[in-house]
Amino acid sequence: RHSLIALNDGRALAIGGLMNLSVATTASCELYDPATGTWSFTDSLPEPSEINSALKLPDGRVFIAGGADANIPKYLDFAFLFDPTTNTLQRLPDMGYARTGLVIYCNPSEDTLMACGGNWGGFNGYYFRTTVVYSFATNKWTLADSSIEPHDNGQTLAIEMPDNKPLLVSGRTGPNTLTQNIERFDWNTGAWTHIGQVFRAQWHCY
Repeated sequence: RHSLIALNDGRALAIGGLMNLSVATTASCELYDPATGTWSFTDSLPEPSEINSALKLPDGRVFIAGGADANIPKYLDFAFLFDPTTNTLQRLPDMGYARTGLVIYCNPSEDTLMACGGNWGGFNGYYFRTTVVYSFATNKWTLADSSIEPHDNGQTLAIEMPDNKPLLVSGRTGPNTLTQNIERFDWNTGAWTHIGQVFRAQWHCY
């Protein structure tokens, strides 16, 4: 229920998550230092968040987005950058779409970042096709082409390919719905295209 990212300096960053099996979402972020074998607290999120998404950027910073606070309950649309040189969080503009389990990718040019898919309302809730792109240059989100089918991260395989066009492969598209389809995102056009199918639909595939 938390995100865990390996930092370039050898440490690990743990972000949010559940503190126990009941309703106890935490806003805490912690750093693990393998040199000392110890954990320490760093900047906390402004709100508790579980099932958030995180991605290490090429410059070593960590992008964090979305999640849910099960204590209220509330779905979150916030976004942050964690800087490992200062151990601080910088808040970015909100995405505009509150969700858990969104898929995020950094554009190879490092100018933009894409967030797509996710879920609102739990297993029987709403599954997103919405894709938004964040510009580091303008500090703004813009709406891009929606994926052909909904995708929930953790329920689909999402990978970066050598041609720098992310793929969404199979996965869960609804409460009891799996897809065999494969979609590809083109950074230049901001569009998704269907490129084929796997032999059998799968979820929880990594």
